[in-house]
Amino acid sequence: MHTDTADPRTTDASVAMDSLLHLETMMEQSGFEDGHRAGVLMGVEEGSDLGRRVATRTAVEVGYYLGVCRELLEVAAMDADVEEEGVVHSRAAKVLDNTVALIETFPKVNDTEQDIVPLLERIRGKFKLAIVLLKMPELKFIESSGANTSVQGRAGEGRDGVREDARQTTSAPPQQRRLSF
Repeated sequence: MHTDTADPRTTDASVAMDSLLHLETMMEQSGFEDGHRAGVLMGVEEGSDLGRRVATRTAVEVGYYLGVCRELLEVAAMDADVEEEGVVHSRAAKVLDNTVALIETFPKVNDTEQDIVPLLERIRGKFKLAIVLLKMPELKFIESSGANTSVQGRAGEGRDGVREDARQTTSAPPQQRRLSF
């Protein structure tokens, strides 16, 4: 009869190899867990940063629409005082009023339950309609990248971006008056 006795050197080598493989698996798992934690933390930071940038850009856009609408409505009120059909006619004034009303419903706090995209699209649409009715395409909101913007503008321009030599120094009649922002 032949008995199978394992060589102690083979058994020790086998145990050592299993131990190394187990150690490698443990290190892989530990690395994965560390990387996952770091990735989640990084994702939260990046998501928060992106959210702030998008919120700021949206607030600037909505604020622009509100400011322009209010200014044009003020011009319409001044034109109504002199009983002339001026820069802002009645249909455009109504669209501007509706735009302001929509803007006033825009949330001022972060509400995760409210979908602001459809409301923002409606505001944009109303504002576009208003500038078409007013025949003032220069009032269109132009998003800046933020990387290269300054208050001064290009050489030869004032703070409002209008060339110094293009400014009117005389008061034009209401029908020819153009607003520059």
